[in-house]
Amino acid sequence: MALRYIYRHNLPDTSKPEIPKQYSHPFLDALIAVYNANGLAESDTVTKIHKLHTFPGYDFYHNQHSYLLDKFRISSDTVTPWMQKLQNHILTTGHPLIDSLITTYGLTIDDLNSMFGNKMVRFQTDTNYNIPYIIKDLDTISGMDFASTISYMMETNNIYVTDYSPASSVIRLLYSRGWGDCPSGCMYRRYWEFKVYLDECSVKFVTSYGDDITSMTDNQTASKKLFPNPFTDVIQVEGINEDFDYMIFNNTGQQVLKGYSSDQKIKNLDWMSPGSYVLRIQTSDQVITKKILKQ
Repeated sequence: MALRYIYRHNLPDTSKPEIPKQYSHPFLDALIAVYNANGLAESDTVTKIHKLHTFPGYDFYHNQHSYLLDKFRISSDTVTPWMQKLQNHILTTGHPLIDSLITTYGLTIDDLNSMFGNKMVRFQTDTNYNIPYIIKDLDTISGMDFASTISYMMETNNIYVTDYSPASSVIRLLYSRGWGDCPSGCMYRRYWEFKVYLDECSVKFVTSYGDDITSMTDNQTASKKLFPNPFTDVIQVEGINEDFDYMIFNNTGQQVLKGYSSDQKIKNLDWMSPGSYVLRIQTSDQVITKKILKQ
């Protein structure tokens, strides 16, 4: 929340690796205040019933990306000496910039993977940081394909700071709940707004608006079946009697495959790495999203 706030307002703190405590601490205090607002029915709605939380994905309210604060990934071809060392779990790569980041931010290797002939490394930091600032110079390294932040595709819940006045210690929080094809941005969304007075440790419910929360349903996808799931090479789709387009995303929201099926089958998947993915199917009149597992 604090990182989104400083980037949205283009504050000088965007040029620092640390997440500024002058924002993160009061924002956390405001969240705690809403959670502990006894006797406030709307507080129970967002914290106990729907269990809404911040989300490292696309911020649809502010049209802004947000990211994981302790992970990022890099990609390079297989002949780069420093990538060869990383692929062998050697953290002293011989490249001064990479080695400096590893030492400064306590980087460890969280995952190794391959995509389209290139090798990828997912790093994890020892604490939360301003990741876009940390990785800003990595793209200048010879042989580097890309260095990127990591976010998630399926943002259903989120909490936004819509207004903050440090002088008066007043924070406005907007809680959001989305449903209905959320990989594409959620067809429906409901909002609850609170005003938090930090000096008094008091919370006022302001308003709620958006789509009717009681309309949430998963009936659209209930009749669509995939088998086998887990799969190895082919996925058969049951319940769709027409040709369809499809996309497959990994668990960080990155598209790994896009195609078209005329026989209700998705084929030639043996190259995919084992793990969980999201399959998105687009027919002439609907979008179906399913979780799939590669063996």
